[in-house]
Amino acid sequence: MLSSSNPALYSPNVALPNRRRRQFYQRQPPALLGGAYCCAMDLRSEQCHTVTGCCQYWTPPPRHSPRRKVYALNKLGVIPEELVALKFLTFLEIDRNYFTGPLPAFIGNLSALQLLSIAANAFSGTIPKELGNLKELRMLSFGLNNFSGTIPPELGNLVRLKELYIKSCGLGGEIPSTFANLQNMQILWASDIPFTGRIPDFIGNWTKLKTLRMQGNSFEGPIPSSFSNLTSLTDLQISDIYNVSSSLDFIKNLKCLSNLVLRNALITGSIPSDIGEYQSLQTLDLSFNNLTGEIPSGLFNMNSLQY
Repeated sequence: MLSSSNPALYSPNVALPNRRRRQFYQRQPPALLGGAYCCAMDLRSEQCHTVTGCCQYWTPPPRHSPRRKVYALNKLGVIPEELVALKFLTFLEIDRNYFTGPLPAFIGNLSALQLLSIAANAFSGTIPKELGNLKELRMLSFGLNNFSGTIPPELGNLVRLKELYIKSCGLGGEIPSTFANLQNMQILWASDIPFTGRIPDFIGNWTKLKTLRMQGNSFEGPIPSSFSNLTSLTDLQISDIYNVSSSLDFIKNLKCLSNLVLRNALITGSIPSDIGEYQSLQTLDLSFNNLTGEIPSGLFNMNSLQY
């Protein structure tokens, strides 16, 4: 079970980047939160009521209540098995606490979940393959933990997944080939993970992808030429590629980019002469590569460029 410290106030400014700003919160049952909560929201009015102390007149929510949030409340312990009674749970966020132990396999029984976020805790052990049963998931976040092993190939069953945040999660190995099924992916944060092998070509088929961050990994080059298909990309950050070099040919169709970071990525050749046509580009970092040739004059006429 969980132990409780003094409840903290939820701050909308302390959140994972690029996460949904419109959240729904409810008072939490003592079995899950030790009787404390940070704020309550009327699901009809969508107005948040901040609470500064423990609720003395807590009324348990119905079992069909769809959302649970335990964000940055300094909660300790493990995830209680009583959670499986919430069959209609669609939203579970327990980021920035002190939960420990392995992630229990029974989480895979919460079949209605659309959002599961357990980032910034102290979970250890392997990722249970049962997470692959959560076929309704749209967002999954388990970064900033102490997991071990590799990514279960069963996560490739999450074909509705749009957002995956696994930065600094402790896993390694290769990205499973089953991830080729994740055609709805829009955001992938996978930095600071000792991945091996090459960046998979099939990522170039994720044509809805808007954000891709793979920095501080152990990938071997080259960067797949199939990335030229990712015309919806606005944020591309890849660094620390080794062994095989890449040219910048793969960015030729990525005219929606606002952030392009290819630092220490064994990039060779020249900067494309049409770089000035990337009118949305705000950040460009091509440092620590082997570029040659002249800097295109169009680069100096880009009003959007900040860095």
